[in-house]
Amino acid sequence: MILNQIINIIESFIGIYFIDKLSNKDYEHRYIYIILFTALSYLLVTLYDIYHINNNIFIIIDIMLYYLFASLTSKSSYSVNIFNAFMVWVILTFSNSLAIFISKIVYYNNYPGITIETAIVSKIIYFISAYYISKTIKKYQHQASKTLW
Repeated sequence: MILNQIINIIESFIGIYFIDKLSNKDYEHRYIYIILFTALSYLLVTLYDIYHINNNIFIIIDIMLYYLFASLTSKSSYSVNIFNAFMVWVILTFSNSLAIFISKIVYYNNYPGITIETAIVSKIIYFISAYYISKTIKKYQHQASKTLW
């Protein structure tokens, strides 16, 4: 149970951090927003784990939370903020799926479910992929804004 909560808070922080990485970083009260939205994301994931709410509702609320954070912290257009929110969510889903796939390969037919190793691999994949993808997208968005200007 404690491991699951630690994983949830790390996952929440990584998602919010990379949306922050895509923002302008010159907004007021940056760290307060990061802590607040990390706590909201963590609360949402924990409620999903405890009460097993509908998966589709969870996904919509999660993406809306990322979008709200992107809208508050970035001066980009609505479409860019929606793209950033979806991108973070897709990277999270991809990394979790890839970690489960790796775990199934390692354990062959005796797949025990989510283990500590699976969780660690998942968050490492999430962090690395979100870092490099957000870095690349930030560079592309900067070049696109220069071109449009």
